[in-house]
Amino acid sequence: MLDVLRINLCSPLTLSFALGVFARLVRSELSLPRDLYTALSIYLMFALGLKGGVELSHSSLSVIAWPAFVTVLLGILTPISAYLVLRKLGKFNIADSAGIAAHYGSVSAVTFIAAQQFAVSVGAPPEGFMPTLLTLLEIPGIQIALAIGAFQLAASSQNENGTAAERRPA
Repeated sequence: MLDVLRINLCSPLTLSFALGVFARLVRSELSLPRDLYTALSIYLMFALGLKGGVELSHSSLSVIAWPAFVTVLLGILTPISAYLVLRKLGKFNIADSAGIAAHYGSVSAVTFIAAQQFAVSVGAPPEGFMPTLLTLLEIPGIQIALAIGAFQLAASSQNENGTAAERRPA
C-alpha cells in the first residue's frame, strides 16, 4: 500500500501539480509559453486518440456497446441533473447554472490519464477502449449544457419581453 502511495506521489502528474501549487503560493510568474502549452495539449489529445483508436480496433462492438450506451446516458444525465440542482437548490442564475453544468458534464483528460495510471499501478489495468468512452462522455455533456442554457435564456427573455409588453399602457 505504501508503495502505491509513493509511486503516485512521485508521479510526474502529481509533482507537476505540486509545482503549480507552490508557484502560486510564492506568487511566481511560472508558466509555460503559449506555443508549448498548445503543442502539449495537441500532443496529449493526439496520443489519447491514437492509443484509444488502436485499442478500440481490438475490441468487438458487442464488448463496447453496453459501456458506450451507459457512458452516453451518464453524459446526458450529469449536466441535466447538475443544472436542475444548481437552479433549484443553489439558486444560481441560468447562465451560471448552465456553465457549471457544462463543467460537470465535461471530462478532464488529465484526470482520466491519472486514473488510468493509478489503475495500472495497482494491477487493475482498464479496458483498452476507455479513451473511446472518454470521448463519448465529452460530447453530450457540453452540448446539452449549452442547449439548456440557450433554451432557458431564450425562454427567459421571451417571458421578460411579454411581461414588459403587457405592462405597457396602450
